[in-house]
Amino acid sequence: MREAVRSARVFDLAMQLARRMGMASSERRTIGVAGRLLDIGQMGIPRFITEKPSILSLDEMELMRHHPGMSARILAVADPYWALRADRPHREAFSHAETSEILEVDADEHYDADVVMMLEASLGEDAEVAG
Repeated sequence: MREAVRSARVFDLAMQLARRMGMASSERRTIGVAGRLLDIGQMGIPRFITEKPSILSLDEMELMRHHPGMSARILAVADPYWALRADRPHREAFSHAETSEILEVDADEHYDADVVMMLEASLGEDAEVAG
């Protein structure tokens, strides 16, 4: 619950800042979505750490400091996956197999290889029909 409240507060503040900076409504919506998803990287942090009732150890604090990067790594795979799966004016959509292969080839250089490996399981059996 506390993370949902924090996420809502981050959303509100980000929207206010974006408005004051004169951003267009479409840009403000994007900022808002990012604010709501800010802590998605905590999914990669063990629950015993995120819900620990006492002070975190130095190692646990270091792990928590990396959770925003984890969300960037997740989104850095999810976004190009769906971009490749979509029809574009200059090309037809790639199949799931083709898209997976592209991401796997670039995994070590452009994407987090662990996230790419989890892609198949995350999409489940409906991967080929999704999109």
